[in-house]
Amino acid sequence: MEATAKKRKLNISPRKVRLVAKPIRNISAEKALAILQHIPNRSAPILATTLRSAIANLEYKQQATKTDPSQVYIKEILVDKGKTEKRIKPAPRGIAHPIRKHRSHITITVVQQESPKKKNQKQKTLKQNHGSKSKSNSQ
Repeated sequence: MEATAKKRKLNISPRKVRLVAKPIRNISAEKALAILQHIPNRSAPILATTLRSAIANLEYKQQATKTDPSQVYIKEILVDKGKTEKRIKPAPRGIAHPIRKHRSHITITVVQQESPKKKNQKQKTLKQNHGSKSKSNSQ
């Protein structure tokens, strides 16, 4: 079962939020919250609250009293560009310089499972099987 949480119209540029979101992708929610506590960026607490909200949404969907955060994994984190506010700053000789204030939207999807899916393991077994057949055919 999976659940999502969204935070919209943040006054932080998406580029700055993506820097913090990158290290917490595809890991458990418990580890992600621990990592976010030690990141000094302004977007770290915002991502932490959004992640806690996604965990709470998962608990609500399952009608459970408490969900173990070590079994909850982050499936995806999307950081999208929001509306850009355009302002002007007065400059010398009667001209104006543009100011762009970027906004961002965050979407976090979490899923509860025992351990993250290992796709590579299945692909390795397929490659091993195909590799042994091709060697026998060439001889």
